[in-house]
Amino acid sequence: MTSQLELGKPEERRKLEKRVNGIFWIILLNLGLYVADHLFQVRGIKDLYFYHNRPAWYQFVTSTFCHANWQHLSSNLFFLYIFGKLVEEDEGNFALWLSYILTGAGANLISWLVLPRNTVSVGASGAVFGLFAISVLVKISWDWRKILEVLILGYHDFNIQTRLKWDVVTDYLFKLE
Repeated sequence: MTSQLELGKPEERRKLEKRVNGIFWIILLNLGLYVADHLFQVRGIKDLYFYHNRPAWYQFVTSTFCHANWQHLSSNLFFLYIFGKLVEEDEGNFALWLSYILTGAGANLISWLVLPRNTVSVGASGAVFGLFAISVLVKISWDWRKILEVLILGYHDFNIQTRLKWDVVTDYLFKLE
C-alpha cells in the first residue's frame, strides 16, 4: 500500500496530468509560417501581414503569426514560450489561445489607430506582452503590500527606461551639431 505522502496531494497529481500542448502549437504555427514565407517564399503568406492602409479583418490576427526576420521570430518565440507556458499551465489551452489572439489583435488595433497608414505590422510582440501581463495578473497576490511593490518597481523601471532613451536621443542630437 502506498501512503498519501508518496503520491502527493490530489491537486498536485491533477496539475501533473495537465498537458501543455497549446504553446507548442502556437510556436509551430509561427515557425511554419516563417519557413513558408522566408525559405520557400510561398505566395499568399504576405497577404497575412497587417497592412494599415488597407486592412482586412483577418490580418489583425494572422499578422501575429508572421515575422519580419529570424531575430524578430527567435526573440518572440523565447518570451512566447516562457509566458505562454505559464498562462497555459494556470488557465488551460483554450485560455492560452484566446489570450494570444485577443491581445495580439488588440495590439494591432492600437497600432492601426496610432501609426501611419503606410505601416505594415507583423509579429507576436503584442500577443507576447499580453501573455506576460496575464501571467503576472494570474500569479500576483492581491495583498496591498505586493501591489505597492509592483507599482514602485514599475515606476522606477519606467523612469530608468525613459532616462536611458532620453540619453540616447540627446547623444544623437548633439552629435548632429
